[in-house]
Amino acid sequence: MSEKSNIKHKGVIEKISEDSIFVKIEPEHVCTMCRAQTFCGADTGEKMVEINKWDDDYNIGESVTILMQQSLGYKALFYGYIAPFLVLFIGLVIMLSAGVHEGVAGITSLLILAPYYGILYYYRDNLKKQFIFSIKKIYN
Repeated sequence: MSEKSNIKHKGVIEKISEDSIFVKIEPEHVCTMCRAQTFCGADTGEKMVEINKWDDDYNIGESVTILMQQSLGYKALFYGYIAPFLVLFIGLVIMLSAGVHEGVAGITSLLILAPYYGILYYYRDNLKKQFIFSIKKIYN
């Protein structure tokens, strides 16, 4: 993986088990100070990431960098934002073209998202295998 094709986040190791390292991703300080963060969709909350493969020895409380291929970021963007929008939009267009009342069509198209997210939840183990994170020590 080349350094330029990776998405990087700093984090701190919270928990280590036999087959996983759990890292809490720190929010970016630039985003927390920005007044436009609610409009751009930046999430400044802390997230926990599970790492399943690593090469070095790590300790709880150690600062690390989490790396993910940029192409996987685009895939996550598609599953999380673009596909649900398309499902919602296509459902709404089909309902309206069938002559259903606008309010009912809107609510029904929102309810169509429930099976979409149910399918994502059902295949979460397969998605975990696709979205591989790597970990790297931060040397001061």
